[in-house]
Amino acid sequence: MTWDGEVDGLLTGTFVPEEAFIKEAAQQIKGSFKEQDVVGRFEDDKFIVLMSGINTSSIAITKAIKAQSAVNDIKLPEGVIVDCCVGISLVTPLNRDYDNAVRNAQTALEQARKDSVNRCVLHEESELDP
Repeated sequence: MTWDGEVDGLLTGTFVPEEAFIKEAAQQIKGSFKEQDVVGRFEDDKFIVLMSGINTSSIAITKAIKAQSAVNDIKLPEGVIVDCCVGISLVTPLNRDYDNAVRNAQTALEQARKDSVNRCVLHEESELDP
Protein backbone atom coordinates (compact mmCIF):
# COMPACT_ATOMS: atom_id res chain seq x y z
CA MET A 1 0.00 0.00 0.00
CA THR A 2 1.18 3.51 -0.64
CA TRP A 3 -0.15 6.35 1.43
CA ASP A 4 0.38 9.77 -0.05
CA GLY A 5 -0.65 12.48 2.35
CA GLU A 6 -0.36 16.21 2.24
CA VAL A 7 -0.29 18.39 5.33
CA ASP A 8 -1.09 22.07 5.04
CA GLY A 9 -1.02 24.48 7.95
CA LEU A 10 -3.64 27.09 7.15
CA LEU A 11 -2.72 30.26 9.01
CA THR A 12 -5.15 32.89 10.22
CA GLY A 13 -3.13 35.77 11.57
CA THR A 14 -0.63 33.60 13.45
CA PHE A 15 2.82 32.56 12.28
CA VAL A 16 3.88 28.96 12.66
CA PRO A 17 7.39 28.04 11.47
CA GLU A 18 6.46 25.75 8.58
CA GLU A 19 9.54 23.52 8.78
CA ALA A 20 9.06 22.96 12.51
CA PHE A 21 5.45 21.97 11.90
CA ILE A 22 6.41 19.62 9.04
CA LYS A 23 9.02 17.93 11.25
CA GLU A 24 6.46 17.43 14.02
CA ALA A 25 3.93 16.13 11.47
CA ALA A 26 6.55 13.67 10.19
CA GLN A 27 7.09 12.34 13.72
CA GLN A 28 3.35 11.98 14.27
CA ILE A 29 2.87 10.19 10.96
CA LYS A 30 5.82 7.87 11.61
CA GLY A 31 4.40 7.05 15.04
CA SER A 32 1.13 5.98 13.44
CA PHE A 33 2.73 3.10 11.53
CA LYS A 34 4.79 0.01 12.31
CA GLU A 35 8.56 0.29 12.68
CA GLN A 36 9.14 -1.69 9.47
CA ASP A 37 6.89 0.62 7.42
CA VAL A 38 8.75 3.25 5.43
CA VAL A 39 7.74 6.89 5.99
CA GLY A 40 9.35 9.59 3.91
CA ARG A 41 8.93 13.20 2.91
CA PHE A 42 7.72 13.47 -0.65
CA GLU A 43 7.91 17.05 -1.92
CA ASP A 44 7.50 20.07 0.39
CA ASP A 45 4.47 19.17 2.47
CA LYS A 46 3.75 15.64 1.29
CA PHE A 47 4.67 12.35 2.90
CA ILE A 48 4.62 8.84 1.52
CA VAL A 49 4.24 5.67 3.53
CA LEU A 50 5.04 2.23 2.15
CA MET A 51 3.40 -0.49 4.21
CA SER A 52 3.62 -4.23 3.89
CA GLY A 53 1.10 -6.84 4.89
CA ILE A 54 -1.93 -4.73 3.98
CA ASN A 55 -4.39 -6.97 2.20
CA THR A 56 -7.61 -4.97 2.54
CA SER A 57 -8.45 -1.37 1.85
CA SER A 58 -10.17 -1.02 5.24
CA ILE A 59 -6.84 -1.59 7.04
CA ALA A 60 -5.19 1.05 4.86
CA ILE A 61 -7.97 3.54 5.51
CA THR A 62 -7.89 2.88 9.27
CA LYS A 63 -4.12 3.51 9.36
CA ALA A 64 -4.52 6.70 7.30
CA ILE A 65 -7.21 8.03 9.65
CA LYS A 66 -4.96 7.26 12.64
CA ALA A 67 -2.15 9.29 11.02
CA GLN A 68 -4.55 12.14 10.22
CA SER A 69 -5.71 12.25 13.84
CA ALA A 70 -2.11 12.31 15.07
CA VAL A 71 -1.30 15.27 12.80
CA ASN A 72 -4.48 17.09 13.81
CA ASP A 73 -3.56 16.61 17.49
CA ILE A 74 -0.38 18.68 17.11
CA LYS A 75 -0.65 21.64 19.47
CA LEU A 76 -0.69 24.86 17.46
CA PRO A 77 -1.35 28.51 18.26
CA GLU A 78 -4.93 29.69 18.48
CA GLY A 79 -6.54 30.17 15.07
CA VAL A 80 -4.25 27.81 13.15
CA ILE A 81 -6.06 25.10 11.24
CA VAL A 82 -4.41 21.97 9.86
CA ASP A 83 -5.64 20.22 6.74
CA CYS A 84 -4.35 16.67 6.37
CA CYS A 85 -5.69 14.91 3.29
CA VAL A 86 -4.68 11.40 2.26
CA GLY A 87 -4.66 9.51 -1.03
CA ILE A 88 -4.36 5.72 -0.84
CA SER A 89 -3.42 3.19 -3.49
CA LEU A 90 -3.01 -0.52 -2.85
CA VAL A 91 -0.29 -2.56 -4.53
CA THR A 92 -2.12 -5.73 -5.52
CA PRO A 93 -1.32 -8.89 -7.47
CA LEU A 94 -2.97 -7.17 -10.44
CA ASN A 95 -0.98 -3.98 -9.96
CA ARG A 96 2.58 -4.49 -8.72
CA ASP A 97 3.94 -1.38 -10.43
CA TYR A 98 5.06 0.91 -7.60
CA ASP A 99 5.40 3.98 -9.85
CA ASN A 100 1.81 3.48 -10.91
CA ALA A 101 0.72 2.99 -7.30
CA VAL A 102 2.33 6.30 -6.31
CA ARG A 103 0.64 8.07 -9.25
CA ASN A 104 -2.69 6.54 -8.22
CA ALA A 105 -2.17 7.67 -4.62
CA GLN A 106 -1.39 11.19 -5.84
CA THR A 107 -4.57 11.20 -7.96
CA ALA A 108 -6.56 10.11 -4.90
CA LEU A 109 -4.86 12.83 -2.85
CA GLU A 110 -5.82 15.47 -5.41
CA GLN A 111 -9.42 14.27 -5.20
CA ALA A 112 -9.34 14.40 -1.39
CA ARG A 113 -8.00 17.96 -1.41
CA LYS A 114 -10.57 19.06 -3.96
CA ASP A 115 -13.52 17.57 -2.10
CA SER A 116 -12.87 18.51 1.51
CA VAL A 117 -10.38 19.09 4.31
CA ASN A 118 -9.06 16.17 6.33
CA ARG A 119 -10.35 13.58 3.89
CA CYS A 120 -9.03 10.13 2.87
CA VAL A 121 -9.63 8.88 -0.65
CA LEU A 122 -8.87 5.36 -1.81
CA HIS A 123 -7.91 4.96 -5.47
CA GLU A 124 -10.14 2.24 -6.84
CA GLU A 125 -8.60 -0.21 -9.30
CA SER A 126 -10.23 -0.42 -12.71
CA GLU A 127 -9.41 -2.03 -16.00
CA LEU A 128 -8.69 1.43 -17.36
CA ASP A 129 -5.79 2.13 -14.99
CA PRO A 130 -2.40 1.90 -16.72
